[in-house]
Amino acid sequence: MKFGGSCLVNKEALSKILNITNIYQGVKKIYVASALKGIADLLLKSADFIEDNNEIDKIIALIEKNIKKDL
Repeated sequence: MKFGGSCLVNKEALSKILNITNIYQGVKKIYVASALKGIADLLLKSADFIEDNNEIDKIIALIEKNIKKDL
């Protein structure tokens, strides 16, 4: 089961993952969590500025801000 983006945005979204997990109770599962909401887009955007350290620093700061906000 792969979850990411909007599935990892808040408590309510995480409870949906729990509900889905309960549907498949008794079945072996592997969970994969991808980037938090918006992070994958920022990572992709950073590729556009690979030679611009200032822009890369701004994007990294946005990523850090988003992650800290969600913790």
